[in-house]
Amino acid sequence: MRKTNTTAMVLMGMLFCACSSTALLKHPSSGNGWVPISELTDEFEGDHLDSTKWHDHNPIYNGIKPGFFSRDNVSISDGKLHLTTRVEDLTDLPAGYHTFTTATVKSKTKVLYGYFEIKCRPMDSRASSSFWFYAHAPSKAKVP
Repeated sequence: MRKTNTTAMVLMGMLFCACSSTALLKHPSSGNGWVPISELTDEFEGDHLDSTKWHDHNPIYNGIKPGFFSRDNVSISDGKLHLTTRVEDLTDLPAGYHTFTTATVKSKTKVLYGYFEIKCRPMDSRASSSFWFYAHAPSKAKVP
């Protein structure tokens, strides 16, 4: 019992340190040499997604079964990117995809690290509202 309590305390301490250390990082606007990456910066003005910056689907994944990533569920209006989930059964989908469609947008630019900021409103749904960072293959670059 003592070991479990000690382990829990260590984990809680690590979590506290991880959460409180973010306060030590300075916001990019405070003049710390942060520069926006134009290929990843978008105010979503206009009436369509900027195809030089974004895929309106994920070129590698079809979705998270049973939800299929549909390009029809990606739209731009009022300076906002809209990713929609719909209850629908489409024909000719890959095996395992049925019942509903979802949406995804994927950057065409790869980035190793940096400061990222979004403004979003997650949906009130059982489907996942997510902001992901990932790579398909291990990077050989070294992060300082």
